[in-house]
Amino acid sequence: KKISEAYTALSDPGIRERFNAGEDVQTETRQRAEERRKFKVDPETFTEPDPETGRRQAEARWTDPETNETHTVNVTVEPRFRRSGAPPPAPPPAPPPRHCCLP
Repeated sequence: KKISEAYTALSDPGIRERFNAGEDVQTETRQRAEERRKFKVDPETFTEPDPETGRRQAEARWTDPETNETHTVNVTVEPRFRRSGAPPPAPPPAPPPRHCCLP
């Protein structure tokens, strides 16, 4: 992502000139880099969810608008957890008192 933003800054003569003059162009380059990346996740490539985290692996593709090259990247899809609105569970019971004869 950072490489894409740097490429955007260095490949545009106007942005590069402003960057070399010390102007902060990070927001603009981030927006332009995001416009260039239009990833589409292929639903056929999803793996089974990880039992502990719920994460899934998949492939995403995007086409560079300048060269028309299609690029494929591996992505990790994080699950979305919805809040149930239920109250939190009760705390566990207090441990029993220690017996005077036991260590």
